[in-house]
Amino acid sequence: MAPLRKRTWLEQAFGLLQMCSKPDRDFRRLVEYLGLEPDQARQFLERCDEICRLKSAATGEDLHASVSVNVRFDARPAVTTFRIPCIPDAKAMVKAKEFAKGIARFVDKSPDHGASIFDYWSRNVVSGSGSVAFMVLPSDDGESMPDLATKARIKEYCRLLRALKIMQSDLYFSGCCGTDDAHPPTSWYEKWGLVSRRTCKIRNLWGAKAARIATGEWLAIGPARACPESIKDSTYRNGFRFAILVASIRFGAVSAKPSA
Repeated sequence: MAPLRKRTWLEQAFGLLQMCSKPDRDFRRLVEYLGLEPDQARQFLERCDEICRLKSAATGEDLHASVSVNVRFDARPAVTTFRIPCIPDAKAMVKAKEFAKGIARFVDKSPDHGASIFDYWSRNVVSGSGSVAFMVLPSDDGESMPDLATKARIKEYCRLLRALKIMQSDLYFSGCCGTDDAHPPTSWYEKWGLVSRRTCKIRNLWGAKAARIATGEWLAIGPARACPESIKDSTYRNGFRFAILVASIRFGAVSAKPSA
């Protein structure tokens, strides 16, 4: 069975996730239909399983909502069990496909940077959210300062967001600066290399709420719950989360150029 047309990387990944969980599905005919090689599809499912088993260091909860599927790779009766991401609703999938176009362009221009930031996102996403957390550890003098690598990663992540046409006004910033004020002080913005608090409002968390995300000081950045069109639902954020999660699986392990 030949593919009807060249498929985008998200269509290939989504098709594999959606169809491989169905009983009695011929795996080789499926991957041929999707325009994949059997080994490539199997590596994708193995990467799926790895990412979907990640847990939050702070709470022990799963970082990514997932389900178990049994896949039969050939005519033998033996099956292999994988964890794969839960697929969002149809409205969120529309958004995910929109984000996929920008992800493809981003990976095509910066495959190594893309692999790095997608892999980081998959391992440091805030559970139940699309935000990614950046942490710092206290130095010998007791001061908590993000190192150069962390600042560079934040800049790279923000570059990805711009490539996806997500503006600052569409983002939600939260953090833990060590106080119980509603917003961190101006010096904290400067420490992370962010713009002034006049244009970048960070919600400061403390106590149990902050500890559920990470210990010490941290900063989290991700899409707001409401989409830019002001629809008060999670469609925009869920579409973003699914697109980035699948990109993390597809591109996070090794540098790989997308098919579209």
